[in-house]
Amino acid sequence: MGFSSPAWAQQTPLQAHLGHPLRAAQVLVVESITLTERGLQDSTVITKTVSDGLTDTGFTIASTPDEPHDAVIRVKCEERQTLTGPSKHRNTSPALTSRLWKGPACHISYRYGEQSPPWSWEVHTSFEDPSGAAEIAGTSDTGTFAMNALNTQLQHDDFPLYLMAEWEQADRLLMVFQKSTNNIERQTTILKLLGTLASD
Repeated sequence: MGFSSPAWAQQTPLQAHLGHPLRAAQVLVVESITLTERGLQDSTVITKTVSDGLTDTGFTIASTPDEPHDAVIRVKCEERQTLTGPSKHRNTSPALTSRLWKGPACHISYRYGEQSPPWSWEVHTSFEDPSGAAEIAGTSDTGTFAMNALNTQLQHDDFPLYLMAEWEQADRLLMVFQKSTNNIERQTTILKLLGTLASD
């Protein structure tokens, strides 16, 4: 779990040398929507989970979109995914692609200023058929069941790390690495991301 070049890649050589425009980003706004077969649902829980994941890794979440902020994190969670475009990063089995998966999914992207770079991250549930999974669990509310499952996945997902790598925030990655002494898997992920940044 092809792409057009992001806007910042087309900057002058001097600007490109300075790194990603969000290299020093600190304050973020989280916007989320949740869609089920019954339509638009309350996304408060999803917003909180994503916000908690970002604050746990050192970011600050603005109380309102009107407050000064560096970027907006956009989250769209669906009972049955309708997005069919490719993602730069996906938290899925290598055998699965965004174009094939039609089950519950959250799609995370960002924007800053007027820019909406092509980076995205997807989180899927362990099941593709929400109706069947809900029936096995003994509930008829497939939408709520799917959203709860996605929320659980988000709680354990390392999407903030990949966002830091996208923004070239090596110092923040190192900080999280040092705080993750009891999470070898997270440390391994961070080392891989730092290695990628060093080779760019």
